[in-house]
Amino acid sequence: HGVPGSIRWDTTLLPETVFMDERIITLILSNLLSNAVKFTPDKPDIWVRAAADDHQIVIEVSDNGRGIPLGEQEKVFERYY
Repeated sequence: HGVPGSIRWDTTLLPETVFMDERIITLILSNLLSNAVKFTPDKPDIWVRAAADDHQIVIEVSDNGRGIPLGEQEKVFERYY
Protein backbone atom coordinates (compact mmCIF):
# COMPACT_ATOMS: atom_id res chain seq x y z
CA HIS A 1 0.00 0.00 0.00
CA GLY A 2 1.79 3.11 -1.20
CA VAL A 3 0.92 6.59 -2.26
CA PRO A 4 0.31 6.73 -6.01
CA GLY A 5 2.48 9.37 -7.63
CA SER A 6 6.10 9.88 -8.53
CA ILE A 7 9.41 11.12 -7.24
CA ARG A 8 11.80 12.17 -9.98
CA TRP A 9 15.48 13.01 -9.61
CA ASP A 10 17.68 15.28 -11.69
CA THR A 11 21.31 15.09 -10.60
CA THR A 12 22.87 15.70 -14.00
CA LEU A 13 24.49 18.94 -12.77
CA LEU A 14 26.39 17.19 -9.98
CA PRO A 15 29.97 16.03 -10.35
CA GLU A 16 30.53 12.28 -10.55
CA THR A 17 31.75 12.17 -6.93
CA VAL A 18 30.43 14.25 -4.05
CA PHE A 19 31.87 14.14 -0.53
CA MET A 20 29.38 14.86 2.24
CA ASP A 21 28.14 13.54 5.55
CA GLU A 22 25.91 10.61 4.58
CA ARG A 23 23.94 10.75 7.83
CA ILE A 24 23.14 14.45 7.46
CA ILE A 25 22.18 14.29 3.78
CA THR A 26 19.97 11.26 4.46
CA LEU A 27 18.22 13.16 7.27
CA ILE A 28 17.73 16.24 5.11
CA LEU A 29 16.37 14.37 2.10
CA SER A 30 14.10 12.09 4.13
CA ASN A 31 12.62 15.13 5.89
CA LEU A 32 12.07 17.06 2.66
CA LEU A 33 10.56 14.07 0.85
CA SER A 34 8.32 13.02 3.73
CA ASN A 35 6.93 16.57 3.96
CA ALA A 36 6.39 16.70 0.21
CA VAL A 37 4.43 13.43 0.35
CA LYS A 38 2.54 14.36 3.53
CA PHE A 39 1.31 17.69 2.19
CA THR A 40 0.48 16.42 -1.31
CA PRO A 41 -2.27 13.91 -0.56
CA ASP A 42 -3.47 13.18 -4.11
CA LYS A 43 -0.86 11.70 -6.47
CA PRO A 44 2.24 13.59 -5.40
CA ASP A 45 4.45 14.68 -8.26
CA ILE A 46 7.79 15.43 -6.60
CA TRP A 47 10.97 16.68 -8.26
CA VAL A 48 14.37 16.61 -6.58
CA ARG A 49 17.08 18.57 -8.36
CA ALA A 50 20.67 18.88 -7.25
CA ALA A 51 23.52 20.91 -8.70
CA ALA A 52 27.04 21.88 -7.74
CA ASP A 53 27.73 25.57 -7.26
CA ASP A 54 31.42 26.34 -6.56
CA HIS A 55 32.11 24.36 -3.37
CA GLN A 56 28.53 23.66 -2.36
CA ILE A 57 25.62 21.50 -3.40
CA VAL A 58 22.24 23.09 -4.01
CA ILE A 59 19.22 20.79 -3.54
CA GLU A 60 15.74 21.81 -4.60
CA VAL A 61 12.58 19.84 -3.83
CA SER A 62 9.33 20.86 -5.48
CA ASP A 63 5.91 19.23 -5.49
CA ASN A 64 2.35 19.81 -6.59
CA GLY A 65 1.03 20.18 -3.03
CA ARG A 66 -0.75 23.09 -1.43
CA GLY A 67 2.46 24.91 -0.53
CA ILE A 68 3.59 26.59 2.64
CA PRO A 69 1.47 29.56 3.73
CA LEU A 70 3.32 32.85 3.24
CA GLY A 71 3.31 33.66 6.96
CA GLU A 72 5.00 30.34 7.80
CA GLN A 73 7.71 30.31 5.11
CA GLU A 74 10.24 32.15 7.27
CA LYS A 75 9.94 29.42 9.92
CA VAL A 76 10.61 26.37 7.74
CA PHE A 77 14.14 25.93 9.03
CA GLU A 78 13.14 26.05 12.70
CA ARG A 79 13.46 22.67 14.31
CA TYR A 80 10.13 20.84 14.81
CA TYR A 81 8.10 23.63 13.20
